[in-house]
Amino acid sequence: MSKAKKTLLLIFGAVAVVVVVMALATKIWWAVKSDDIKIAARDAANAGFAAGLTKDEKACITASFERQKDPSKQTPTAAMVEGYWAAGCLENAKVSERFCEGVPATTSPVTIGQWARAYCNQHGVRNPYCGATLSLVPQHCASDDRAQKLKVPVKPAG
Repeated sequence: MSKAKKTLLLIFGAVAVVVVVMALATKIWWAVKSDDIKIAARDAANAGFAAGLTKDEKACITASFERQKDPSKQTPTAAMVEGYWAAGCLENAKVSERFCEGVPATTSPVTIGQWARAYCNQHGVRNPYCGATLSLVPQHCASDDRAQKLKVPVKPAG
């Protein structure tokens, strides 16, 4: 066997070993952490549902941005859990006028990611996972639940 073939075989073998080790590590991590993550996500969604009863959509996103300033929420797992809080809040929130203006369609994940990152930067949120949380807004704006809220006439105060 030539030296080039041996080198190539060694490289592919090393890559295969790394992939297998990463897959096993991920499987073990998920087995250890999945229950905690599921409980945290459920609790966050419930807290978001409760918060949404007293907020409009813009206030939900503003509150989520405030929550993301906490350094403990600046990890991938915390960002996922924060997404559940924001989704719960938006689900129960009152509709905000023009909230969905400029929000990209749900059909382009790349455009959504670019929009979310720009929105986070524009609003001074430096959490690297802010865009992931905000990327749920297009789905909310396109939801049937929001469309139904828009059809319900607002009762005048008093």
